[in-house]
Amino acid sequence: MHTASEFNRSPGQGAYLTLACDDAAATARELRERGATVTEPVTEPWGTYLCVARVLPASAGR
Repeated sequence: MHTASEFNRSPGQGAYLTLACDDAAATARELRERGATVTEPVTEPWGTYLCVARVLPASAGR
């Protein structure tokens, strides 16, 4: 993953990704521990989702 500025974009002007996981709450915790800004999981009749607002470059966790 890359920052928005690397693509001449502002935060929020990017692609949307859909990822599947077994436990949205645990995934949110893990992403936060790795430095991402993540919303609380929201449950709808069709499933549970969360939004990731900021992701650090892969090299930041190394």
